Amino acid sequence: NYSVDKSTKTVTIYVDENVDLTSIDVYPVVTSGAKVSPAFESAVNLTNPVSFTVTKGSNSETWTVKTQLADALNIADSSLWYNRYDLKPQVSGNNFKLENSEMPYMYKGSAVNEFVLNFASHRIDDYNDTKIVFLAEKPDMDFTSQLEKPSYFELAFKTDKLVLTRVEGDNRKLIYIADVGKYRLMDSRKQTENIPFNSLKVASFVENDVVRTIVKCNDDLLINAICEVDKQLEKGYFGIYNETIDLVLKTR
Repeated sequence: NYSVDKSTKTVTIYVDENVDLTSIDVYPVVTSGAKVSPAFESAVNLTNPVSFTVTKGSNSETWTVKTQLADALNIADSSLWYNRYDLKPQVSGNNFKLENSEMPYMYKGSAVNEFVLNFASHRIDDYNDTKIVFLAEKPDMDFTSQLEKPSYFELAFKTDKLVLTRVEGDNRKLIYIADVGKYRLMDSRKQTENIPFNSLKVASFVENDVVRTIVKCNDDLLINAICEVDKQLEKGYFGIYNETIDLVLKTR
């Protein structure tokens, strides 16, 4: 999770409080033909800001990469969620219940590039037809409005698949389909391995008109895809919903 400030030529990597700053993986994304020095081929010590040079042809620029403590997401606070039908999450202990809705429950606590959702059920097929939207421009966006022409990404749970789509107004662009069948409960009649489904992590790295989306399930990499977009993006808002079933997440 990072942000880019072109005016100061600074890349800020957002980290959790317990991250070891002496060993941070850095993956520069630059235009075709450009080279980065040093090459960041191994983990970097970012206890203090580190400078690097981007060179393309006869042109070169010096940039700085630094770390900053990431904002914590408090999904258990129902006041930080918005639903156009005025539905509110129901919190009971560690359970976080979202009633079925035709509109997303949008987290309005802060615009983010990264979020983690922990699920109550350990079989992924219990969440079929669930949709996660992210990098939305505002938390109270009308996803059905032709005037607003909503801009966002959508991650949909389908049978044994996660489908990543880019939405800009009326246009939908399929980006990637990931197989998640191994996270279903094991059928004793089949010789298939059971891997409990616990959490989903979505991270979006934004640079100009290109967005890299990384999706992990239980820390297993499922999606690592790049998509060009028409609108300049930085951070955005995320939400989740299912039109037919109630969703139960874990607050921690």
